[in-house]
Amino acid sequence: MPISQKSQWSVTEVEETALFEKARVNEWICPKDCFWSIDDNFDVIGIDAVGDLFVAKFWGNQGEWHGFPVSMKRQLDRPPTSAINDWVNKNIIRKRIGNKMAQGQF
Repeated sequence: MPISQKSQWSVTEVEETALFEKARVNEWICPKDCFWSIDDNFDVIGIDAVGDLFVAKFWGNQGEWHGFPVSMKRQLDRPPTSAINDWVNKNIIRKRIGNKMAQGQF
């Protein structure tokens, strides 16, 4: 992926780890075994060339987990509906935002 399309964390490593643990505990996982997470206050967790990012994606490779903030405009970087619905139900995001996320418009 070209450097212009890569994202960067804007949170500390401790906060990044907390996002991963929250995803694991809440089972915000997709069929491809990726974990998805979001800040409890829906704060920015990263940036890319286009702007602020709010959702983290983590994937495992031979027992090691890697993660990065993602833009949901790319279909592969959209969280599963089950995670989005849980974020809405836990009042982390509003339903309108959840709908936009699911459609890649956020």
